[in-house]
Parts: sequence; C-alpha cells; structure tokens
Amino acid sequence: MIRPNALLACVTAAMVFLSSCSSGQAPQFPPENDTINASEQQIGERLFVETRFAEYFAAHMTGVNDPLVAGDPVVAQVLTTSGTLPGPFAGESINCRSCHFVVEFQGVAGAGNRTYSDFIDHSPLPLPMGNFTSTPRNSMQMVGSLQSRTGPTFLHFDGQFNDPADLVKSTLTGRNFGWGPTQTQQAIAHIA
Repeated sequence: MIRPNALLACVTAAMVFLSSCSSGQAPQFPPENDTINASEQQIGERLFVETRFAEYFAAHMTGVNDPLVAGDPVVAQVLTTSGTLPGPFAGESINCRSCHFVVEFQGVAGAGNRTYSDFIDHSPLPLPMGNFTSTPRNSMQMVGSLQSRTGPTFLHFDGQFNDPADLVKSTLTGRNFGWGPTQTQQAIAHIA
C-alpha cells in the first residue's frame, strides 16, 4: 500500500522538474539542471498537464479515469487583458498548465507564446475563497526560475516560496487547485 505522504512526495519531486522542462511543443531551452534525464522530464510534463488533482475533479468525477460530465467553468475560458480566449482545458479541471501557458495560443492575435505564464494580473481561482475569485498575483514566467544564482531563490513575485517543493505541495493541495484551507488532508488522499 502506498502511503499518501510518500505519493505526494513522489508527485512533488516530479513536479519540481517542471521548472526546468520545456514542453514537447515549445522551444527547447538550455536545461537549468543538467541532472534531469528524459524520463524525468516526460513524467514532469505529464504531471504538469494532469487535470485529476483538482478539487473540482475530486468532487465531480464518476471514475478516476473517466472524463468529467461537465468541466470546471474556470478553465472554459482564458482571461486576457483584452478579453477571453477558449480554454485549452475546457471540459476538464484545472492543472498547472491552465495558468502557466506556453504554446497553447501560438499564432493567436493578442496572445501568442508565453514563458509558462498567463495573460492577466490576477490568475482566477477554481473555487472562490471568501470574497476572492483570483489569486493575489498572476502566474509568473517559470523559465529561468531555478537557475543558479548568488543569493536566495524567490518563487512568485512576492517571494511567497523559496523552495520549489513547497510551492508544488501548496499548489496541489491549496487554493490554486480549488482546495480550501481545511481540505489539505482530503487533497492529499485524493492525489494519492
């Protein structure tokens, strides 16, 4: 039997690799961590687009491998500063790539390629928390986030995280994936 914390640790480790991976469709960038091998990159990419970790999926699934009857409304459209675009994950639930876009809007006027970021100043939350329907910031670009540098590493524009594993754990079990502040253990159990 796999313990939920052990599985979460494995998922977290794989997700950490995402900051130095590029999509199979996106331009190739020099690796930030040359210890990542192809299989680790593929696992990270797969987890980055996985829609089954979200609270919406947990609440609305009919089976873990079955498509949702109705997708999460938050991914039906992508907000931009000039309007909306059809969401590449419409009919599903939120995942990391729902906010950290790369080539999903390549060639679309007013959109185009991104560097693992979104198009607006505050990313939408899949489940409103209190009076908040968006995060305090947008999804910042991930390219270069973990390159070696002198001084501390700050992740998110306000430095909320300095460790990529903490960022991934908080994302998978927190507000960005629709889990409320009292649902951490439920999120871990669902992910496991």
